[in-house]
Amino acid sequence: MEIWYLGGLFLFILGAVIIAGYVFVLLPATAGPNQTVESTQEVVAWALKKLGETVPSPRKDAKLLRLRLAAAGYRWPSAVTMFNGVRTAGAITLALVAGWGVAVLRSSMGEAIAPALCAAGFGFMLPDRILETLMRARARRLRSGLPAALDLLVLGIEAGQPLDHAIAETGRELRHAHPDLAAELAFVQIEMQLGVGRTQTLHNMAERNSDSELRKLATLIIEGDRFGSSPAPALYSHAKYLRIKMRQQANEAARKLSVKLVFPVFFLIMPSLLLVTLGPALIQMFTQLGNLAGDALP
Repeated sequence: MEIWYLGGLFLFILGAVIIAGYVFVLLPATAGPNQTVESTQEVVAWALKKLGETVPSPRKDAKLLRLRLAAAGYRWPSAVTMFNGVRTAGAITLALVAGWGVAVLRSSMGEAIAPALCAAGFGFMLPDRILETLMRARARRLRSGLPAALDLLVLGIEAGQPLDHAIAETGRELRHAHPDLAAELAFVQIEMQLGVGRTQTLHNMAERNSDSELRKLATLIIEGDRFGSSPAPALYSHAKYLRIKMRQQANEAARKLSVKLVFPVFFLIMPSLLLVTLGPALIQMFTQLGNLAGDALP
């Protein structure tokens, strides 16, 4: 049994060394100095794509998964396949690590099956949780740039620009301060240039983003186009509402901070303070009691 363990460890290390040598030694030697990072990323992306293509996945969930990936900022055509490859790679890696670790500790392959299956399930579900975190982070970044984008839209419309040109100009102005929102507005501009109607383009923007405020913005512009009114006053009011809402959320987070600090103060800081302040006194007290007990004994 120990020979099998050593053999498996040797094969695992051999495979890891071969892959690392190919990625970090062979590719930099064949590519130029500026292509090393790109070549490594291409190899990893190719491997994940091939792994995702070999593993079957339900087609009914592909559309929902594509929308979630788009909400996180991943919109290339092979995003779903690569995400399936990431989930499969995570499941296989954690299953091998957990199974081999339990087999070495317990010296039994039978006891390693259940931990390997649990680790595989955890590794398969972990990318979904990470994707949700990325979706929420991107939604916060989009929401933080909306007031500035609305101000620029109002300035452009009041200066006489059409709404399409105002959206394009706003995206160009925000490409450094808020790149996610600028990319979203640039995508809207590209769709309109390809002949897609403004209403359908805004519907698509609302569909591929998980931020509710961006969906409200799309609805606001669509309703303004439907009734034929200028969207500038509505956009100005919406920008003011967003700033008030963000200020209220910041005040709420500041008020919650004192409550959240109770747990680290009680469990981390207080024990250290008690140890520093009462430790010497306790040591001296136990020393004196020991001396008194020794003197009292015959």
